[in-house]
Amino acid sequence: MSATEMLGAGGKTSYKIKQEKTVKPIKKRILGTLCEYGPRRSKSGILLLDDNGKEHGIRPRWFRVKAIGPDQEDVSIGDYILVEHGRWTWAIDVVDDKGNITEKIRMLDENGVIGISDGRPRELNLYDNPYKE
Repeated sequence: MSATEMLGAGGKTSYKIKQEKTVKPIKKRILGTLCEYGPRRSKSGILLLDDNGKEHGIRPRWFRVKAIGPDQEDVSIGDYILVEHGRWTWAIDVVDDKGNITEKIRMLDENGVIGISDGRPRELNLYDNPYKE
């Protein structure tokens, strides 16, 4: 994988890869995109702020599987998986030729998967996700 290392806010290191590059996980590893990103709107129209990083935001999250390792037998590319809170890494930004972020990829702990859906979970319709799933 050819990645460009960048120094992010707060001195944390973030990684960016170009859209045309391929990332292949090893063994049973899973790469996916977080589907529950940003604020969401309740059925009655109330805007609920993003709770990521807050105590009340400790809950499982839905991800869309983008790539799997050769030994992974439980999930398939394109599945939606429910992952226990905190069982994923910081994101790698996938950027286009202009440097715009098109999606954020995370490695997910295969032992933290608690549910699988082959269709889009209904509760994800509450989010206005700026990145591709």
